[in-house]
Amino acid sequence: RSSDLQDERLARMGESETKPTPGSRLGIQPSGGISTLEHGHRPPASPAGRLVPFKVLMLDDTQETFEVPQRAPGKVLLDAVCNHLNLVEGDYFGLEFQDHRKITVWLDLLKPVLKQIRRPKHVINFVVKFFPPDHTQMQDRKS
Repeated sequence: RSSDLQDERLARMGESETKPTPGSRLGIQPSGGISTLEHGHRPPASPAGRLVPFKVLMLDDTQETFEVPQRAPGKVLLDAVCNHLNLVEGDYFGLEFQDHRKITVWLDLLKPVLKQIRRPKHVINFVVKFFPPDHTQMQDRKS
């Protein structure tokens, strides 16, 4: 009996085995397009849009320029600054700017940067938001 199963497996190896797709099991005709749900395929990337430069005043009073897509949320800009500084724990830092009433406010990480900062020529400040009372809580000794 086991030799019959082995013979059957060897016979199948020579044949090209096609796996049924979810649609074929339901009797749906195959589509000519690519499904983003199929393994190995990704949906097309959304267009980044034009890059907008933002000047950021760092903690050591140097000024750096970072370019982010025009519709990018604040988190993209903060991540760019943290990556530039090789910071692992960006949660302890933030970006602040002066709004149209000259009031200093935090950059909202979820909203698009350009919706918050109307004139990107203004300087954004990279600042420490808070620090843990016990410095041993930090994962990165450089932060």
